Amino acid sequence: RRRIFAEIRKLKRGFLDINNKVKDRLRQWTFEAGTKVLDEMPAASRGTSELILSLAEYTRKHSQYELSQELYREAVSCRREQLGDEHPDTLAAISGLGYLLEYQGKNAEAEPFLVEALEGRRRALGNEKPDTLQSMNDLGNLYLGDQKFEKAEALYKEALAGRSAIYDSNSYDVLQSNNNLGRLYTKMGRY
Repeated sequence: RRRIFAEIRKLKRGFLDINNKVKDRLRQWTFEAGTKVLDEMPAASRGTSELILSLAEYTRKHSQYELSQELYREAVSCRREQLGDEHPDTLAAISGLGYLLEYQGKNAEAEPFLVEALEGRRRALGNEKPDTLQSMNDLGNLYLGDQKFEKAEALYKEALAGRSAIYDSNSYDVLQSNNNLGRLYTKMGRY
């Protein structure tokens, strides 16, 4: 143990470097194992599995946008076919694809997906459910980026009101909504 610790301390950042290497390897192993399981699934259940969305999100977070988009598009297609356009799981895949496209700055491509996710969630879940409120937030972010300030403000205010009704005022979601309104007003010069 003493010799191992002595060697670790020779590294530039010591234990931090070792911990990061272990975490990176565990992430890689988890992704590889998940991909293997997904590849072994029957086609009928692959696109409706939670695993496909988890891998799509993982690849987005690791800047593998093409693979992430393939996974999201497969999930959207399969879920539309098997579950219908307004099933909450279909809407989750549609929302994820829209968010990915917006994240890449492809707002014109993202907008129809984010609008569909929000409108579908409003009909299927109602206006005060967390997923619907998140869709308001996501579409508001897209409008903010496109400088469609009035549309962004309406969605941000609606999301804030809905979140304030179901969450504590110090919850992450309420704070996120307040922050988004603050960002909007700063861009508009409404200090």
